[in-house]
Amino acid sequence: MDSTELPLSTPPSPDAPPVTLKLIGIGGGGSNALARLAHAPLDGLATAIIDTDRKALDRHDADAPHLEKHLLAPALRRGLSTGGDPDLGRETAEASREQLAPIATGADILFLAVSLGGGAGGGIAPVIAELATETNALVIAFATLPFSFEGPRRARQAGESLLELRRACDAVITLPNDLLLQQTDDTESATDALRRADEWMLRGVCSIHSILRRPNLINLDLAALRRAFVTRGGKTLYALGSGSGGNVVAQTLETLRMCPLLHIPEAARKVDHLIVNIIAGSSITLPVINELMREITAHYARDAHVLMGTSITHDHPDAIQICLLGTTDMGARATSSRRPSKTAVAPPEQTENKKPPVQNGSLKPSQDEFTFASADQQRGTFENSDRNLFEDQDLDRPTYLRRGIKIQL
Repeated sequence: MDSTELPLSTPPSPDAPPVTLKLIGIGGGGSNALARLAHAPLDGLATAIIDTDRKALDRHDADAPHLEKHLLAPALRRGLSTGGDPDLGRETAEASREQLAPIATGADILFLAVSLGGGAGGGIAPVIAELATETNALVIAFATLPFSFEGPRRARQAGESLLELRRACDAVITLPNDLLLQQTDDTESATDALRRADEWMLRGVCSIHSILRRPNLINLDLAALRRAFVTRGGKTLYALGSGSGGNVVAQTLETLRMCPLLHIPEAARKVDHLIVNIIAGSSITLPVINELMREITAHYARDAHVLMGTSITHDHPDAIQICLLGTTDMGARATSSRRPSKTAVAPPEQTENKKPPVQNGSLKPSQDEFTFASADQQRGTFENSDRNLFEDQDLDRPTYLRRGIKIQL
């Protein structure tokens, strides 16, 4: 099958166990997000919140009785918060793996809602993701980033936690809080503004749920969905769009293009793997869907592996709702694939030290890699100055050399 071909899978066997999903809110921000979500329970979706702060969890007893609540490490933390320290959050999670294991496992797909920049979310979320991936679960995280006015310290902590989360998750969708300021008018309350980010997250969860749990015109199963998440660590594309009426394709594409989540630094512009979920009204024709898909793949994923799920609704016959979720292999080269190949793998000394082919007596770089100057040619006019050392790292060496990153063309 060609990499850009849309695979149409047959409906699952009635005897096959249904796909199970779980949504976990971690720390104060993640727990608050789940508590604010006023939605009908989705079949096969379990919800839970985790925190070290007993008072924060107790506040959700009345407003979110449907949530499963877990106080992490009560003997170790005595019901207190992590004080905004992600290292303390990570240490607490590492010491509580036995308590976290049954919470993080047992679902085919795990969604995480976390607010980065503080201690509990940034420290605990990567450990939960690691536990889930050990059971081969698919892990997708929705991570909110701090407001600019919260200062450089929280921004730095959020950036470091984001790197850890990307290494552990199959996809991380970032939701910068500064976007809320841009989308908010003077009459909107703070709660309503924060709920907008919750709705972005819920749309993504509902889209994956719809693809796997509901009868669709074009079906995707879990095995097909896994193919879009073969590597970890790369950036993610996430966008929502909608349209209706006689010019539904142009309107849908315009709302996609204007989706604020596409215009943040953490978002990918092009992807290697793309999932498209389309909810189409009953009067939407197949040529309309074909035109929409052709434009989307040309703009966001020209050479990507594309997966599409389509369902029909009778609520709005001439309307389309669309959700894009894509991942890129760029940036994921330094991390291993989450599911090792079943084929034989060469020993590490054979793969890591493999040399490019020799042509005409000289070494030729691989054609899909960008070639930089060697490490001893990097300092230029600073050759005679002292080296810039920080935490045992030579900052005069470019980041891609220090981390062993290869830049793909």
